[in-house]
Amino acid sequence: MRFRKTLTLLMLAMGLVFALSAWAQQKPFTQEQISSMVRDGFWDESGAKRIEQRGIDFAPVEDFLQSLKAAGASEAFLNALRAAKSPEPASAKKPINRRWNMKGHRSTITLGSLLQQFFMGR
Repeated sequence: MRFRKTLTLLMLAMGLVFALSAWAQQKPFTQEQISSMVRDGFWDESGAKRIEQRGIDFAPVEDFLQSLKAAGASEAFLNALRAAKSPEPASAKKPINRRWNMKGHRSTITLGSLLQQFFMGR
């Protein structure tokens, strides 16, 4: 029984590692990465699709967009940048470890409490 729980926990941990690495690869583009995309020739529809998929982590100003256009960026690429969502301010982000209990109060779930429930059966 203990081996089964350990094996299950190990599989969950491995899944979490893989999920986090996949998430890390999908971070929004930085301004430097966008400049590199244009410099490396990804300024067309393919670059625009990548921007739509991943988004950007900055608010593009008109001077930056004009410099990309001068470097050869297509209108589709520039429109994708204009339409891309810039990140929310830290104060607007909702915490990911909160949930509502049955009485309508918020409660925090921690990794320690999950492990305790898993191993102790509580």
